[in-house]
Amino acid sequence: MVARAPDEYVVTVKHREPLWPLADRRKVIEHLDIVDDVATHGPVSVATAIEELKPRLFVKGDDWSGHLPDDVITACHAVGASIVFVHTFGRHGSEVSA
Repeated sequence: MVARAPDEYVVTVKHREPLWPLADRRKVIEHLDIVDDVATHGPVSVATAIEELKPRLFVKGDDWSGHLPDDVITACHAVGASIVFVHTFGRHGSEVSA
């Protein structure tokens, strides 16, 4: 399961327009063989999706290390999800000007 951020979350939290619309981002992820399903989390936080989906792992890019909102950390702990930060190669979407 992969939870994608809606466009309004990208604008509100990342302070930029999404590089690809949600529908296009969703299509790319749906075509990955290792992904069973794609969900879209709420416009303000992923915490509610964590509480509803109860993942074993919550994975974010290493740029989020030390910057996760408290509600996300609390939701992960409440459902027993381990928080994992991974290094992503290449340019991150936040580094590309739209």
